[in-house]
Amino acid sequence: MKDMKSQITLKYIAINKEKKDNILDTFSI
Repeated sequence: MKDMKSQITLKYIAINKEKKDNILDTFSI
C-alpha cells in the first residue's frame, strides 16, 4: 500500500514538473 502511494506521488510530481516546464516555455517565447 505504501509503495503504491509513493508511486502515485512520484507520478504527480513528474506531471507537475512537466506542467511547470511548459508554462516556463510559454513565458519565454
